[in-house]
Amino acid sequence: MKVIGLTGTLSCGKGAVAAILNEAFGARVLVFSDVLREQLKLEGKPITRNSLHVLANDWRKKFGPGIIAKKLIELINADGKNKLFACDGFRTVGEVNEFKSAFGEDFVLIAVDAPVEKRFELSKKRAREAPPKTLEEFVESERAETKPNAKGFDQNLPACIKLSQYNIYNDGSIEGLRKKTMELAKKMVENN
Repeated sequence: MKVIGLTGTLSCGKGAVAAILNEAFGARVLVFSDVLREQLKLEGKPITRNSLHVLANDWRKKFGPGIIAKKLIELINADGKNKLFACDGFRTVGEVNEFKSAFGEDFVLIAVDAPVEKRFELSKKRAREAPPKTLEEFVESERAETKPNAKGFDQNLPACIKLSQYNIYNDGSIEGLRKKTMELAKKMVENN
């Protein structure tokens, strides 16, 4: 089994990388925020960027910084058929550590990034949870979501990015991203 984790800046193309891994290699895609969306639906609450952020940090405070990762690990361990997983949305060091502990050398973390202007445009296209209307709002939203607190419960994307073994810079077309992803996937296969 191989578990590929994806971390990176907001709206940088992590989901596209996961989709490429699914299409090319049959990877089962699991998304951290989908766990939160399901919980908000169960509670009858609106799904907004803020409500996702508040719920994630509330869970981390109550159950530890790796709680969302533990829920995804349960899904992976219960899956009896897939041998490759792409897990999109690592936001805390605790989440990374949970996966390292659970999967050891079968876990690899990839950081994805893109120019801020491209990320802003991508955030508008994906039409999730009311994206910011201006580039300035987007930058401020990202700043608010990536500022770690002293106890480590909040998101800390810069720390997760530093823990990654591989990086993809999404500065071109989807075809360019596909090529970079395929080259990296080939390198990971060769290293195993």
